[in-house]
Amino acid sequence: MWRLSTHPVPTADELLVSLDSLMRLRGMTWDRVQSVVLASVVPRYTETVQRLCAGHGTWLAGVPLRCIDSRTPFSFQMGVDSPEKVGADRLVNAEAAVRAYGAPVVVLDCGTATTLTVVDAQKKFVGGAIMAGFEMSVAALARGTAQLPRVGFQVPHSVIGKNTEAALHSGAVWGYASMVDGMIQRVKQEMDVAVTVVGTGGLIRNMSPLLKAVDACDEHLTLKGLMALG
Repeated sequence: MWRLSTHPVPTADELLVSLDSLMRLRGMTWDRVQSVVLASVVPRYTETVQRLCAGHGTWLAGVPLRCIDSRTPFSFQMGVDSPEKVGADRLVNAEAAVRAYGAPVVVLDCGTATTLTVVDAQKKFVGGAIMAGFEMSVAALARGTAQLPRVGFQVPHSVIGKNTEAALHSGAVWGYASMVDGMIQRVKQEMDVAVTVVGTGGLIRNMSPLLKAVDACDEHLTLKGLMALG
């Protein structure tokens, strides 16, 4: 698995060079690529990949591309007001979670944003919640204040910080964990049924020991959903 930043959005040429370098590092060749499956929440990135697969003279030219959206056939039904506005990443996560854990299921994705995605007992995607991600929160705090520095992910020994840096770490880490646990608990109360909570996303490995409400962690849940839908 590779992780590439979408900030700023690369050109088709830049993306191709990055992918080619990563494939060479793994000893992979382009002739093994049979199709491309994309679940993007960055419209300009979607356009970049589309140009890459449609262009001439590139290794991906002519390779079938499937873009996941609300019209894709899933293992669940859509039960939200505006299905076309649901992020493709949440749809893919829901697909993988339903296949692996059944329904009802709640997916916690700790990424750039923190999202909760809910599929009920009738296998209906009924919505969820969207919150600021950990990095986004600490960056906003540092940017919006005059003297508070930006802190990284470091679990403090105590909730009560004895200096500014310790207090920031406490608020950032334990505050984030409490927010997530609290929101999951509220979701469970509304559902009023036993439900499996699955955690995923780039931060879940660090956060999972601190969370009480998560039943299982799967860092590759999104990729599994993509593979299933591809």
